[in-house]
Parts: sequence; C-alpha cells; structure tokens
Amino acid sequence: MRRILDAIWSFVEFIVIFYFVIVTLCVLCNNSRGYTQVGPFIFASVHEEDVNNIYDSKKGDLLIIKEDDRANINDRIYYYFEVFGKSYIYTDVVDSYDKGAYSIRTAGTALSEEYYIGRRFNFVHNLGDFLDVVKTKSGYMLYVLFPLILIIIIKVVDTAIKSKNDKKEDNLKIEEVDNIKDDDNKLVDKIEDNKITESEEQKEDINNDNKDDGIDLGNMIEDNIENIDDEIL
Repeated sequence: MRRILDAIWSFVEFIVIFYFVIVTLCVLCNNSRGYTQVGPFIFASVHEEDVNNIYDSKKGDLLIIKEDDRANINDRIYYYFEVFGKSYIYTDVVDSYDKGAYSIRTAGTALSEEYYIGRRFNFVHNLGDFLDVVKTKSGYMLYVLFPLILIIIIKVVDTAIKSKNDKKEDNLKIEEVDNIKDDDNKLVDKIEDNKITESEEQKEDINNDNKDDGIDLGNMIEDNIENIDDEIL
C-alpha cells in the first residue's frame, strides 16, 4: 500500500513540476509584439474586442498559431495589425500574393510579409482567460507558485517523517544487536564459569584421590613394619 501511495505521489509531483515549467514559459516567453511565443507557436488570448477580428473565436479562447513562411491563395491566415503602436491579431483570407505582399480579401488591402504570422493551429476554449490571469503577479503566485511551494513543503515534511522513522528503526536494530551481544556475553560468562567450576571440582577430586592414596600407602607401611617386628620377635 505504501508503494502505491508513493507512486501516486511521485506522479502528482511530476504533473505539478511539468505544469510549473509550461506555465512559466508561457508567462516569460513574450515576443516583440507582446504575445506569448514558445518556439514557432504563438499563444494569444481572445478578448471581447478580438472576437470580430478573429474568425470563429469566442471570448476567453486561447488561439494557438504556428508560424510559417508562406501562405497559399484561399488560405485563412493570421497577421498582426497595429493600432496606436499596439499589435492585435486579425484573420483574413488570401486572394493573391505578389512581391512580398499578400492581398487579403476582407480588408481589400496589401499585407506585408513582416506582419504575416501563419495559419491557425488550434483553439483551446476558456484557456485564454487562464493565461491572462497567470500573467498577473497575484495570479502567478496563486495558481503557479502556491501549488509548487505546497508540494515542496509536503515533500520536506514527508522526508523528515521518513528520516525519523528510519532512525527509530535503526535504533531498534541497534538495541536488538546490543541485546544479542549481551546474551552472547552472558552465555560466554556462563560457559567460562562452568569451566572454572568443573576445573575446581576436578582438582578437588584429584586432591581427594591423592589423600586417599597417601592414607592407603601409610597404612601399608605401618602394616609392613608390624609384620617385620613380629618376625623379629
């Protein structure tokens, strides 16, 4: 069970870190026009004033455009349109191309290649509003930094608990080893005491045997002396 929970938690950590990296890239990587750009992909939030300029869009959508070098006739393209120094994204259909400029159908004007972005890659509904929120300081802290900090805190606490439990297990193992050593020492002491006791008993037996032998020898000598005296008499 513990392994399953660890695996789930590792997956959650991966998702949060991946989310942090992707959102941070979207927040930090802005092109010269003020739009989020990661590699060849441009991410643009569709606002209320953009709905009429961007075909088939809704407020709050996230428009994803892939930059390319050239559009063909009748392609629906996306391009920058500047108003008082601010760039907006517009969409239109190419009628023709001549000498580095596109003739666009709705506007009826020529569009220089430098304003051309590319053809639509995809729309993601409601994600444009989220991108606008995380681009603000408070939004980034709440929706990006807070989950990451929370994961780090939980990880630190979990590591501390695991370390504490590991120390307890190590102490228990040390105590078990010490107990085994104490038992071994007691056993060795007991064996040595038994050896000493046996040795002393053996010495006593030998001394007793020697005493008995001495008494028997003395008795024999006395008997022999008495016999000699009898023979002389």
